[in-house]
Amino acid sequence: MKVIEPEPQIEPEPQIEPEPQIEPEPQIKPEPQIKPDPQIKPDPQIKPEPEQVYFNRTIYVDQIEFNESKHIYKTIQKAVEHVDEGGTIIVNPGIYGEEVQIDKQLKLIGTNASIQTKGTAISITSDNVTIDRMIIKGALVGIHLNSGSNNCILSNNVISDCTMHGMVIGGVEIEIRHNYLNKSGDTGIYLLKSNKCNLYGNTLKDNKNYGIYIDEGLENRLQQNCIKGSIIGTRIHSNCDSNIILPDNNFIGNVNCDILCEGITECDRTSYPGMCKRVNNITMLTGESNICLSCNNSEEG
Repeated sequence: MKVIEPEPQIEPEPQIEPEPQIEPEPQIKPEPQIKPDPQIKPDPQIKPEPEQVYFNRTIYVDQIEFNESKHIYKTIQKAVEHVDEGGTIIVNPGIYGEEVQIDKQLKLIGTNASIQTKGTAISITSDNVTIDRMIIKGALVGIHLNSGSNNCILSNNVISDCTMHGMVIGGVEIEIRHNYLNKSGDTGIYLLKSNKCNLYGNTLKDNKNYGIYIDEGLENRLQQNCIKGSIIGTRIHSNCDSNIILPDNNFIGNVNCDILCEGITECDRTSYPGMCKRVNNITMLTGESNICLSCNNSEEG
């Protein structure tokens, strides 16, 4: 009997275990974009207003064709009130019977314009004032520049027949040049406590007592002035120092003397340079005829 051998059993293939599933990495959500703050626009810069320029502003005074809307005024005082600080007033021809008070920086320029008054024609209480080419007649005082008014210019003015003084000057560093001062009842130019003033090229004629009077003044300078026909040409009086009267001043026909120097202890700083000497413990001017202390027309006083 044939023995049938059993078929060999086929071993099942080993089961391949499935690879473990890799879990996907969790998606990182992008951070929400932070919107930038809206840019705050700066306030528009406010441009500063340009500083007002006054020095080109010119107004006029005219007695006939006055028109305030066109900056033409009938009186000088009205123009002073309306002109800008540092402006210019042109005074057209005419006779103005007023007393002008100037309390701001300005230029007052005359064109054959005359002020005729019995009081003080022009009073100045401000710095940096110019008075040019004005005619003043018959006033008590022609121009009065008050103490504390500095750096002013008085030029080319004609001042005559004042009851007292042509000019009274009380300021510092005042230019007084090329003026004609005639027939004042007392003094042509009276410097009262004035310092560092320059009197240049003025004509002072027939002013009764003094052509120029310096009282308590320091470092004033007189140059190329013509001083004629007063009782005393120039008087330098009390508490004066370092005033200079240059030899190019012209003294003509002053009745008693040209220069009276009195009450001064340091006349060598208040004189022609090098022309002083002491007499009886009083310093006096010597060296030229008609320069005296006691006004007796002698060289030695």
